[in-house]
Amino acid sequence: MFLFSSRVPQQGPALPAESMSRFIHGFLLPKCAGGLRRVHRVGLRRLGVTIVAVAALLAGPGMFPSTTRQASAQSADVAEWYGELDAGERQFRFAIESAEEQGKPVHRLRSFDEGDRRFPLDRFSDGGGKLVFEIKATGAVYVAAVDAGGVATGTWTQRGQTLPLTFRKAAGQAVPPAADEIWAGTLDAVIQKLPLRFRVGKGTDGKEDVRMDSLGQKAGGFRAVRTVAGDAWTI
Repeated sequence: MFLFSSRVPQQGPALPAESMSRFIHGFLLPKCAGGLRRVHRVGLRRLGVTIVAVAALLAGPGMFPSTTRQASAQSADVAEWYGELDAGERQFRFAIESAEEQGKPVHRLRSFDEGDRRFPLDRFSDGGGKLVFEIKATGAVYVAAVDAGGVATGTWTQRGQTLPLTFRKAAGQAVPPAADEIWAGTLDAVIQKLPLRFRVGKGTDGKEDVRMDSLGQKAGGFRAVRTVAGDAWTI
């Protein structure tokens, strides 16, 4: 796990283990190169950071097919549904996007925490009070009932595992929702430099929810805990 001990300047502003990316302990370093900076609408604030212990993030087998399409700024895909899959130590933020290609509707699942990739959906349907789709390449199936308010409550089933997953209509809303705070920095792990980002928001229980993204490795949504003591905090 990452243990950051950071002092704020006085001035200035799982899915199961076999199917998720995992942390492997391997390095003991004195500091995070460049510190962390807070990215916010009002600007940046830098922090000095000391690493007590650090882990290298390695990509595991993953839960999605390898045949994916990278998100593109030129894409005409429109987000119609948004949901968050809680896989224990990791959270996956999903959007269901639709586009028209060669005169036919095409639907894809966009995973913001898997390198912002898009995965083709098979057997997609969101009519008749149901939301159903399948990713044949991995045998993933989602089945949900949709209420009058446009909330789809259902289950994601894959490789013998079943997890609850709720989608909501995304019409007119930012997808994914903006975080309350974003902290970014670069971890110098000797053999490589890892750009990291921490997103701070509120969970469904109203409590602080902190997520770590390893940007260079295109893996995100890892659960973290921030402890604040006076003008210092630890992740």
